[in-house]
Amino acid sequence: MKFVKIYLEGSVDFEKLAEKYNISHHEIIRRWVNSYQIQGYEGLKVDRKKYQS
Repeated sequence: MKFVKIYLEGSVDFEKLAEKYNISHHEIIRRWVNSYQIQGYEGLKVDRKKYQS
């Protein structure tokens, strides 16, 4: 949520945000922002069912 809020404030673009916080690729942040815009906070939750064996 932190990165989504920073981006939505309009002060920095995806690439600079990823670089500043050492995130491997700016597309990760773009996906988080898109999920938030479509589904709200629920879109940022991790579906842990996918990762259980």
